[in-house]
Amino acid sequence: MSQTNPFASQDLPEPPSPPKSGGMKTLAACGCGCAVLLLILAIAAVLLFRHFFGPGDQVPTDHLLGEDTVFVAHMDAPVNDAGAKEFIAELVHMLSTLDPERMDEETQEAFSDILESTEELSMDDAMELVGLMPNSMTFLVEDTGTELSSIFGLNLSQGSRLLHYFISQTAGSSGWETEDWDEFEIIKPQFNFNEGSLPTDDEDGVLVPLDVQAEVEIGEVGYVGFQHDTFVWSSEIETMKRALKRTAYVGEPGPPVGSSLRSDLDSLRERWLISTVLRNSPRLDLPSFGSGFLEALFGSTEEDSLLFASPEELEWMATDFGRSTSGIGFVGDDLVLRIEVNGLSEGDVSKVTKGFEALLGRIAEDLGQSELILAHEVIQGSTSIAINANLEDLRLWMQGEFAKSEAITARANESLDVLDAEAE
Repeated sequence: MSQTNPFASQDLPEPPSPPKSGGMKTLAACGCGCAVLLLILAIAAVLLFRHFFGPGDQVPTDHLLGEDTVFVAHMDAPVNDAGAKEFIAELVHMLSTLDPERMDEETQEAFSDILESTEELSMDDAMELVGLMPNSMTFLVEDTGTELSSIFGLNLSQGSRLLHYFISQTAGSSGWETEDWDEFEIIKPQFNFNEGSLPTDDEDGVLVPLDVQAEVEIGEVGYVGFQHDTFVWSSEIETMKRALKRTAYVGEPGPPVGSSLRSDLDSLRERWLISTVLRNSPRLDLPSFGSGFLEALFGSTEEDSLLFASPEELEWMATDFGRSTSGIGFVGDDLVLRIEVNGLSEGDVSKVTKGFEALLGRIAEDLGQSELILAHEVIQGSTSIAINANLEDLRLWMQGEFAKSEAITARANESLDVLDAEAE
C-alpha cells in the first residue's frame, strides 16, 4: 500500500522578512525628499558662505571724491599689477621662512604672530594671499571752508559683509554710540583698554604691575559707516554724511560726482599702483605734514638722524602752487616714484627744486647705509618741476638680504651643532 504526503498539493508559506531598523524605515519613508532637502541645504550653505566671504555689494572707493576734495591717495588691488603682486608675494614668502629663534627678543615678540601665521608658506600660497588683499583703498582730505577733514574708503576682496556684520555687532555689544541717519548707521567707536592690557613703565623704568594699572581710554577715533558693503571712515560726522549721501545708490552704483581731481586721478591709475593728487589749499600745512611723514615712514625722531626734518627746515613746501600729482609703482626690479608740481611762480621754481634735491639726497644717503640705491633727478621747467626717483633693484636687494639672513642662520646652526657634539 503506497503512502502519500498530505501536504504535497499545498503551497508552503514564505518565510517572514527580517524586521527593518528605525533608520532604514526613516530613509525609506524619506526617499527622494531627503536627497532634495540635503541638496537645498548644501546650496544654502554655499550661498551663505559667498554672502559673508565674497566681495559683497560695493561702490568704487574713488567715488568718495567730492567738489571740496583737496587731496586724494588711491591704491588699486595689487593683484592687478604684476610687479607689485610678485614683490609682495616674495616678501610674504620670505617672512614665512625666517627663524624667530635667531632674532633678538624685541623683534621676535613684534613679529611672532606674523611668523606663526606664515610658517612654511610656499610661493604659490603667498601669491594666493596677495589675491585676498583689498580691491581698492582711497584716502582723501576735504576742505570744508573752515577746516580740513579726512575720509577713508576700503573695499575688501573677501569678507566685506562679514566685516560689516562684525562691526555692527561689536557696536551693539560694546555700547558704542550710533546714529541712524537717512537709512545709514553711523558708528562712533570707543576703545577702552582695561587694567592689564597696556603694560607701561613708570618714571624709573620699572614695569607697573598689571593689577594696579588704571583704565586707559583712547580718545575719539572718528566715525565708521558703510555704503552697502564698502567700509567708510571719517574724522568728522558731517563729512561722513556728505560722503554717504554722494555715493548712495539703489541697484548699481551710478556715475561719480564731479571733482576737479578726478581726471588727474584716472590718468594716474592707468599706470601706477598708488596715485595721489593734491591741489593747494590755505589750510594745508605741508611743512608739518612732510615732517610728520618722514618721522612715520623712517622713524626719524632724533635730530642727528639724516632724515630728521623740522617743519622749519621744510618751509619751502609752503610755497604756493597749483597742483601736484604723484605715482608709485614697480618697473622691473625697481620701485619707482614720479612727482610733478605745477602752477609755481617763476621765482619759486628754483627754491622748490633745491628743497627736493636736498631732501632726496638725505634720503639716498640714509638708504645707502643699508646698501639700497636711490637714483633721483629733479627736472626744472618754467613754472613746474618733475621728480623721478628709483629705488633700484629693490627686489634683488631684498633677495640678497634674505640670503644673508639664511647664511647667518646656517652658520649659527652649524656652531650649535659643533657645541652639542663637543658636549656629548
